[in-house]
Amino acid sequence: MEATNKGLVGVEQFSRMTGLHVCTVRRMCRTGRIPAVKVGRKWLIGLDKALGAVL
Repeated sequence: MEATNKGLVGVEQFSRMTGLHVCTVRRMCRTGRIPAVKVGRKWLIGLDKALGAVL
């Protein structure tokens, strides 16, 4: 699910944007290092705070 118009992206898109592996991004979401919300089986990542946390 790609919801970029609301500043939210999925794990795969965030992975492509940052160059991090998909599994790394999922682990960072799960541990709270990347601010994200789990909706069903998918993680939605807010770009504003997440990019600041990673970069």
